[in-house]
Amino acid sequence: MATFSRWMSPPARTSRITSWFVFAVLISPLLVGAALTNGGKVVLGLLSVLWTTSVVTDNRRLRRLAGDRVGEDIGTFARAFDRRREPFDPRVVRAVWDALQPYVAFGGGSVPLRPTDRIDEDLNIDADDIDMGVLQEIAERVGRTLENVEANSIYGHVATVGDLVRLVSAQPSRAAA
Repeated sequence: MATFSRWMSPPARTSRITSWFVFAVLISPLLVGAALTNGGKVVLGLLSVLWTTSVVTDNRRLRRLAGDRVGEDIGTFARAFDRRREPFDPRVVRAVWDALQPYVAFGGGSVPLRPTDRIDEDLNIDADDIDMGVLQEIAERVGRTLENVEANSIYGHVATVGDLVRLVSAQPSRAAA
């Protein structure tokens, strides 16, 4: 018997500290080399200003989006799906919610998701992130296989968060495969 989605184990996350440490070790020789030249100092200064501006504007955008969705949560997200018409698995809904939350987090909160949120345009999540990691993480967590995912009619047409839920829900379970 399947467990309730709220009793699912939390998603496996790599430590942000570990990720940043590895990134710092890999990039530090390049930064030191660039900082030793005058032109490199200018380029590094411009890149840091651009990066800071990008982070600040993205955080403002996410805060504004979250402000428009006060009172919404995973329950609101799950109730937005037609549980009788389309393939619906509450475990997939929970796994998609959990997998996308780090992408919509900002200092002090995160944006409640809606099935109609466009992954690229509204949430600024790169399609490669979905294809390379998020889709696999969701499928593993709910016991679905991604074998023959190309045969799924939704595959290649995943534009919204709801499409992502439908794609994984339509995939066969590992036990059936």
